[in-house]
Amino acid sequence: MKNFYKNLEKKLLKFCPDINKKKILDGNSLQSASLILLFEGKNGISFFLTKRSKNLKSHPGQISLPGGKAELFDKNFGETARRETEEEIGLPKSKMKHLGYLPSVYTKTNYVIFPSVAILKLNYADIMSNLKICEQEVEKVWIEPIYKFIDLKSYDKVTNQDKIYWKIESNNKIVWGATAMILNNLALIINNSFYSD
Repeated sequence: MKNFYKNLEKKLLKFCPDINKKKILDGNSLQSASLILLFEGKNGISFFLTKRSKNLKSHPGQISLPGGKAELFDKNFGETARRETEEEIGLPKSKMKHLGYLPSVYTKTNYVIFPSVAILKLNYADIMSNLKICEQEVEKVWIEPIYKFIDLKSYDKVTNQDKIYWKIESNNKIVWGATAMILNNLALIINNSFYSD
């Protein structure tokens, strides 16, 4: 497992070395960050997905990674993602070790998402005892093993009129849009198939 994390950290640094230099813009509510938070689960390396509250103004009821709006007091987008993850699902950011960033993703609602990857330094029992959702933001949280999401054959490319997007199905849930694109980018980087300009 340690080798997996070390190799992933090197790959993330290679493909996205400069995101820490990007500024969180004053008054720009369209900048956000999300987090793939990796940990040792019952079925190997795992991460969290959430279902957003139906009461939210943006993307209500959609499946997403934990995360949210960047604030000026955040030092960088990785800190935004860890802070928002703690707020949404209760896991302490002090136990999260930043590994790196994935390529930024633009949504059809003009948000730009800066995804990051971190390791959760808690054992499974402590994770489950700390896991608590903020009901104003999150309807549900669950654990997914990473192995399916880093298999490029698990993704379907969907063309709908002039739009093209990725989707992946797991545990009778369909992950699509920006979340699927972020996870697909992780799979591409892990499989050495990501090409940048």
